[in-house]
Amino acid sequence: MGVWRVPLRAPIRDAQGVVRLVIQADIPISEHEALWQGILLPPHAVIGILHGDGMHMARSPLRDAQSLFSTPEQGPLVEAMRRDGGASQGAFEGRAGADSSSMFGAYTRMERHALVAYVAMPRAVFWLKWLRHHGYVLPLFLGYLLFLVVGARLMIRHQRRHIDALLEQARRDPLTGLPNRFAAGEWLQQELAHARRKSSRVAVLVLDLDGFKDVNDSLGHGLGDQLLRMVARRLADGVLEADFLARLGGDEFMMAVSDVDVDALADQAGRIVELLSAPFVVDGHTLSVGVSIGIGLFPEDGDGMDVVLRHADAAMYEAKRKGRNTFEFFDPALEQAVHRRLRLQQDMQRALANGEFEVYYQPLVEMRSGRIVGAEALVRWNDPERGLRGPAEFIPHSESTGLILPLGQWVLRAACVQAVRWAGQGWPLKMSVNLSARQFRDPELPAQVGAILRDTGMVAESLQLEITESTAMEHPAQALEAMSALKALGLRLAIDDFGTGYSSLSYLKRIPADLIKVDQSFVREMLADASDRAIVEAMIGLSATLGRSSLAEGIETAEVFDALRAYGCHYGQGDLFAPPLPADRFEALLRQGIRYGAGEAGG
Repeated sequence: MGVWRVPLRAPIRDAQGVVRLVIQADIPISEHEALWQGILLPPHAVIGILHGDGMHMARSPLRDAQSLFSTPEQGPLVEAMRRDGGASQGAFEGRAGADSSSMFGAYTRMERHALVAYVAMPRAVFWLKWLRHHGYVLPLFLGYLLFLVVGARLMIRHQRRHIDALLEQARRDPLTGLPNRFAAGEWLQQELAHARRKSSRVAVLVLDLDGFKDVNDSLGHGLGDQLLRMVARRLADGVLEADFLARLGGDEFMMAVSDVDVDALADQAGRIVELLSAPFVVDGHTLSVGVSIGIGLFPEDGDGMDVVLRHADAAMYEAKRKGRNTFEFFDPALEQAVHRRLRLQQDMQRALANGEFEVYYQPLVEMRSGRIVGAEALVRWNDPERGLRGPAEFIPHSESTGLILPLGQWVLRAACVQAVRWAGQGWPLKMSVNLSARQFRDPELPAQVGAILRDTGMVAESLQLEITESTAMEHPAQALEAMSALKALGLRLAIDDFGTGYSSLSYLKRIPADLIKVDQSFVREMLADASDRAIVEAMIGLSATLGRSSLAEGIETAEVFDALRAYGCHYGQGDLFAPPLPADRFEALLRQGIRYGAGEAGG
C-alpha cells in the first residue's frame, strides 16, 4: 500500500480472434525508475514515454504519480506532435509531463510499439549547453532520446514477462497446481480440432468426489483443501494414461484421453474409482471419499467442447444417482433426464415462492391408551400442473440441489405454527418433524431451530426431530455433537428407520435420542415372518433396556397393533389409524376423540 504502480491490461484472444481472457496487472513505479538510472541527465531535465492516447507509460524523475498516470498529457508536447503530423522526430517548447516549468524538448516516435519518447530540460540549461557547444542542441536531445528508446524496449520486454507469468497463473489452479477450467477449455478446443482432422476419438471424464461436502461441513475448509490437494496428487501420480488432468472447481476434476478404445476406457475409469476409494489420512483424520465419473466421447457424444463436457457431466450425475462411487458413459436418454431435473428444480423454486407446498399430518398413537398423542409432519406438493405430488418425487432432488434447506425450514416452521394452534384449542400434541441428511449437517441448524421455536411460541418439549439411523452413523462424532446441540434446546430426538442401518450398540447407547422408530419393513410382515417378528420384539426390548421409548411404523392391521402392544411398544403409526392428512381433516379426527383398540382400531 502507498506505492504507485503503472496499470497494465492485455486481452488474450483465441484463433478466431475472440477475447477469451483479459490479463490485468500493474508494474511497480520503482521498477520503471530503475530503467533510467544509467542515463546521466542534466539537472532538472526529464525524460518520458507516452502511449498513443497521450497517457504516460513512464517518466523520470517521477513527480505527482497520481496525476501523471491518471490523466492524458496535454500542452506543447502534444501540440507539437499534432502540428508536425507524422514526422518521426520533432521539438517543442513549454511544459513537459508533470513539470510546471518552461522547457525546451525533443521527441521521437516509436512506430512499432505505438509509443512516443521525449526529453526536455529547463531553458537555462538549454542555453548553457548551446554556449558550451556553440551549436544546435538538438543532436544532444536526440542522443538522450536514443537512450530513452533503448529503455522503453527494455520496459516492453519486462511487461511481456509479466504478461507471460500472469497468463500462466490464470491457467493454473492455485490450490492443487493443476490446470484450471480455462486451461481445460483451451486444451480441449485444440485437441478436438486435432482429432477432427485425424478422425480420431477423445474421451472426456468428469470426476466429482462423493462425500466431500461432508468433510468440509464437519471438519472445516482448511482440511477439505488439504484433501483436494491429496486427491489431485493421487490422480496425477496414479493415472498415467491420461493426456490431460485439470481441476474444474470445487471437488470436480476433468481428465481427457486421446485415441482410446472404449473397453480400455472402462478399465481406466474403474481403476480411478478404485484409486480414490482408498482412505486418505489428513491431519490425523482417516477420510474415505468416493468418486462418481461421467464419460463423454468425441465425436460420438457431440461435435464440440461444450457439448461433450455437458454430456460427460450428465453421465456423472447418473453415476451419482445409481449409488455413487462408479462411472457411467453418456447415453442420449440422460440428456432428457437432465432436462427433467432442471425443470424440477425450476418448478420447486416456483413452488417455494408461490406457497404450493403443504404439510400433511399422520397420527402418532399411544399404544396402551389408543389415544392420538402426536403427529408427524409430512410435506406434499400441490403442483398446479401435475396435481398432488408425494415426497418421493421431489425430496431426493431437493437434497442434491440444496433446496431441502429452505424447504425443510418452511416445513418446520409450518408444523410448529400448527402445533401451537392445536394446543390453544385443547390438543397439546407432540409434533414430529423429519430432518434430511443435509439439514442435519448444516452447522446453522440449532440456531435456526431455536429461532423458529421463539418466533412461533412452540414449547420445545413438544417438538420432536427425526434423524435416520444412516444419517446419525455417517460421521458419529459430528452427529453426537449436533444432536447434543439440538437437545440443549429442550426438544426431543428420534432415530428413524431403525434397523435398516448399521448402528453399533456402543454407539446407540451414547446418542441422546428419546425415541427409536422401528422401520415399517419389519413391522408389516411381522406376523407372517418369524424373523421380522423376532427383530421387532428385540428392538422394542432394546429400547426399553436403554431407557428409550419405541414407536412402530407401518401398522396396518388390528392384529399387528395387538401384538406390538403385547411386546410393550409405546407408540404406533400407520394407515390403521389414518394416512397422512391435511390439517383440517386431521383436526376433524381429533374432534372425534377416537381411542384405538383391538376391537375398534380404524373405526
